[in-house]
Amino acid sequence: LVLATPVQLWWGRRFHTGAYAALKHGAANMDVLVSLATNMAYLYSVGVLVFAAVAGAVEDHGQIKGGIVEDPMTFFDTSVILITVVMVGKLLEHHAKHRTMAALDHLLALKPTTAFLQPQAADGTETEREITTDLIEIGDTLKVYPGGLIPVDGIQVSHGIVSVDESLITGESRPVEKEHGNMVLGGSTCLSGGMLLQTTKIGGQTALGQIVKLVEEAQTSKTQSQQLADRIAGYFV
Repeated sequence: LVLATPVQLWWGRRFHTGAYAALKHGAANMDVLVSLATNMAYLYSVGVLVFAAVAGAVEDHGQIKGGIVEDPMTFFDTSVILITVVMVGKLLEHHAKHRTMAALDHLLALKPTTAFLQPQAADGTETEREITTDLIEIGDTLKVYPGGLIPVDGIQVSHGIVSVDESLITGESRPVEKEHGNMVLGGSTCLSGGMLLQTTKIGGQTALGQIVKLVEEAQTSKTQSQQLADRIAGYFV
C-alpha cells in the first residue's frame, strides 16, 4: 500500500486526467482503459485491507469468531506494474519524438535564407543580386557558388561538370556529378565549380519541403496502431 499509493496517485495521474478529459467528451481511449483498470485494482486492494483490519479488530474484542481473512489477496502489484510499463513506453515514445524533432531542425537548417538571382537584362547582360528565398519564383535563374547550399530544386543550365553533395537528402554518401540539363535538389551542397540553375520547384514543392512535411505530419498525427489501440480500448471500456 505504501509503495503503490504514490505510483497510483502521482505517477499515474496523467492517465487519470487524460481519462477524465476523454470521458468528458464522450470518448474512450487508452488512458481510460489504464485508469479504469489500475483504479479498480487499487481500490479493491484498499477495501480488502480495510475489511481485514476491521474484521481483525472486531475478533480481538470477542464479538465475532471465524470467517476472518488472515492473508487478504491484494492487487497493488498489478496496478504498479501496469502503470510502470505504460509509462516506460510513453517515455520511449517521447525520446523518439525528441530525436525526430532534432532531425527536423537539422533538415530545416539545410534551407538557406538567401539566394543569388541572376536575371538577364534586355541587352543580354546578366546582373546578379541577392534576394531572400521566399522571393524565388519558378523559372528564375539562380547562381550557386562553390561550397554554397542549393536553395531550391532546379535544372542546371550552366555548362561544365559540378560536384554536388546530396547525402543529407538522398542518402548518397559520395558526391554526385552534375552537368548541363541535370536535376539538382534543394538542400544539397555545391562542392566544386559554381553553377547556374533554373528553378523548377519552390517551397513545399521541393524534395526537402516534402520530407519536412512528412516528418511534421508524422509528429502531429497518430499512427494506425495507436488508432487501432484506441478503438479496441473503447470496446473494452
